Amino acid sequence: MAMYFYASRLSAAVCSCMPPPGQVLHDRGSSPEMSPTEPEAPVPIATAPAPADPALQKTAAEGNASEPEEQEEEKKPDTCAGTSEVDYREGRLVSGTVQVLVQLLVEDSLDDSFFFAFILCARLFVKPHDLLGDVISLGESMADKTLPSNKDRLASWLPRIIELLRRWTQQFPYDFRDDRVMAYVRGVTHRCVILEETVRDDVSEILQRLLDRLQRLEKHEERLRRLALDTVTVDVLDVCGDSQVLAEQLTVLEMERMSFIGSEEFVQAFLQDHQRLDTKNTHNLENYVSWFDRLSYFVATHISQQTKSKGRAKALHLWIEVARHCLQMNNFNSLMAILAGVNLPPIARLKKTWSRVDRQELVILEAAMGPSSQFSGYRSLLQEAVQSPPQLLVPFFSLFVKDAYFLIEECSQQLPNGHIRFESFEKLSNQLLQFTRWKTTECPYHRIDSLAFLMEAGSVFSETELYLASFEIEPPEIDHEIESYKIYKSRMS
Repeated sequence: MAMYFYASRLSAAVCSCMPPPGQVLHDRGSSPEMSPTEPEAPVPIATAPAPADPALQKTAAEGNASEPEEQEEEKKPDTCAGTSEVDYREGRLVSGTVQVLVQLLVEDSLDDSFFFAFILCARLFVKPHDLLGDVISLGESMADKTLPSNKDRLASWLPRIIELLRRWTQQFPYDFRDDRVMAYVRGVTHRCVILEETVRDDVSEILQRLLDRLQRLEKHEERLRRLALDTVTVDVLDVCGDSQVLAEQLTVLEMERMSFIGSEEFVQAFLQDHQRLDTKNTHNLENYVSWFDRLSYFVATHISQQTKSKGRAKALHLWIEVARHCLQMNNFNSLMAILAGVNLPPIARLKKTWSRVDRQELVILEAAMGPSSQFSGYRSLLQEAVQSPPQLLVPFFSLFVKDAYFLIEECSQQLPNGHIRFESFEKLSNQLLQFTRWKTTECPYHRIDSLAFLMEAGSVFSETELYLASFEIEPPEIDHEIESYKIYKSRMS
């Protein structure tokens, strides 16, 4: 089992014996301690590849980048301004080479904003395991060679690396699913054997928290895999006809799925498959994108399954009311999914059904969330919610990914002098830190397992099945509908 695999890996990191004296981590490929998960030699720094994930490029077609929230940050001195390896503007770091930024990371480990931005975006240019190896090697080079004992020399640099490791495991834990990253973690823990007990305890605590996080992730991913195999055919109206309760349960599900998305997944999702396949892990982000589509089709399926016009009108009214409650809860993702569902062509064409529905509330919702002026209505609502006291907020995720896409593309472009754009790193970092605050907000609603399971595993028609159901409800009348009916009918034969 995967959880046992993670537990064994972390247990080995704590319990393995001390490496031979003098062995250094940056001698990659020569250390028997690192085999067989020895990290490969670092690749040359190059311009990051263009985004190429088809599943996520689909979500990047609905708006332009929003202005990221400004974040206060301690200004750097101008002492390095104008050098060939790093550039400051008005005391603020704007660009530099990867090598110099790694040095700043190790020397200035207390700067949280720098750490998050750099570890998040540096993977566009260097793989995480290579970056960790460089960080450890640089830390090792900072050891005070004048100290008499190996223990004293280790104590002069290793605690700083342990602090960096603590932050890395907290903010980007999914990087540690890679054996090559864990090889370096083992190297660090081996060296802690001869240090003070407090240092060893710190490392054990770091690894235990990491294990707990990865176990929760594994349970979540396993649950989603099981859900994909389950199908429930119960009518939602037979379980709950209360639109408020349905909106609450959708919000619970949104918050659950959102909480497992790692910040690093946004960057990894736009890497070229052929160059980053070995480090690319974006399952949780992709699952959340798929959840939007599933919810849209779930709504449409539920409406089309009603055998009578009155029942379909009742179902339509119910989902419009659910959408209204989602807006009040700042659950913009479920709101947009429901609007997409009731506007799918197989549902939108049901004139007799719509004639029984008061569309006024739907018109108001569509005006607030429409795509005109780059989703200006939604962006205004989002800004109002952000500026309000801390509260639950589920963004329209497809548009959030689109906004992140533009920033990641900007981050991936090196300057003519070979510098990477740290100023752009900060913009993306601010946006994803905002997302982190949203996903870690406590949800005020409690999960109702039977209802949540129904919405996650309820039967969903395919596009072909939806069209055929729609044509059975109201036969095609115009030429292009008649032709479409023939095509979809042939697909099912």
